[in-house]
Amino acid sequence: MSEHKPSQTSGELLDIVNEWGEPTGQTLDKRTIHAQGLRHRDVHVWITNGRDVLQQLRNADKSIMPDTWDISVGGHVSASESYLDAAVRETHEELGLLRTAKHFRRIGLVATQLMFPGWEHAHNIVGDNFVAYEPGLSLDNLQLQDSEVQGARWYPIEQLERDLMSDKSSRLHAPQPATLYALGIGGMRGVVSV
Repeated sequence: MSEHKPSQTSGELLDIVNEWGEPTGQTLDKRTIHAQGLRHRDVHVWITNGRDVLQQLRNADKSIMPDTWDISVGGHVSASESYLDAAVRETHEELGLLRTAKHFRRIGLVATQLMFPGWEHAHNIVGDNFVAYEPGLSLDNLQLQDSEVQGARWYPIEQLERDLMSDKSSRLHAPQPATLYALGIGGMRGVVSV
């Protein structure tokens, strides 16, 4: 496949991927990929202290899930970047936590298509997920990325699971797919029990 080169002002380059998250050889800028609903990669990191999940409050001006309590870390995987490298990079960028790749335990892929207000096409992604066990992490140790994150909190995993059982209380959290939340909750429990 041919590689598409975006204009110099179009921003971050992402790989277009197949349904398993494997790059097709085609690379476009993020804006074009979102505008056309093309499948691309993202990454999530679920940080836990053993009882709670670290949630970030997304900035109100974000185009995806603004002003919501979300997974600890999330972001796009850049062109030619591995999922694991993206997890390390995004954790450092969003929370100021510098961790080596060994600190992240992979828990699995989730492919999804989500519609957002004002978007013509679905956000079409294949996301890989990682858990990081941080039993001694204090919120005071975080350096939040001003352009992405406006707050952080520890939230009980058991309460998150209960919240997701009803439409009303699930609105307290980012509208991620139920399969993604189930994978993250199971992964956090699994890393603690190892």
